[in-house]
Amino acid sequence: MAFQRTTSLPSRVFGPPALLLVRRYGLLWHGKDELGTGNCRECLDDWWQEAEKLSSVLLTSIRLGEAMREGSAAPIRKYFEGLGISFETDEAYLMAASTVAARLINWGLQDTKWGMVVGEPGELRLAHYPPNLVSAAYANLGALIATKAEFKECPGCSRAFLPSSGMQKYHDPQCATKARQRKWKREKAKDK
Repeated sequence: MAFQRTTSLPSRVFGPPALLLVRRYGLLWHGKDELGTGNCRECLDDWWQEAEKLSSVLLTSIRLGEAMREGSAAPIRKYFEGLGISFETDEAYLMAASTVAARLINWGLQDTKWGMVVGEPGELRLAHYPPNLVSAAYANLGALIATKAEFKECPGCSRAFLPSSGMQKYHDPQCATKARQRKWKREKAKDK
């Protein structure tokens, strides 16, 4: 099947790397089998909205993980109060964060099929078969959250990341270097 661009975005915005991704996985809500049918138009605003939802799940998960490690609802309380949301008890904050994350992930997994696959003799793994890119993103994020992967937020750029060790503070060495340079410049400016 010849690939046809199925979006209204200009090619300079929706360039070659994105086209390769779409050819392999499809668009947000249209799987690769639907490409070329003429029914796959998705606007960039939809992509941004979906990214915001995924970001919300990830940030909620980060704050929930911090709260559980600290034994305090303070990270969740601060996060929700920053959004203008408050609850009576710490337990209510923790339950709200858990419920929001679960509901958003379940929404994203609506059409995903699950099944068992054999890795090696005697080794069974749970696998997901997402129909589109959105479902794949939610399935992967949900799997990471369910296995209690420790996400962190980079203090240099606020990017969420999976640290390679418990000591990793910044998402990459360049961000750590930039943060140190900013700190040095601030301190130098104070000394003047």
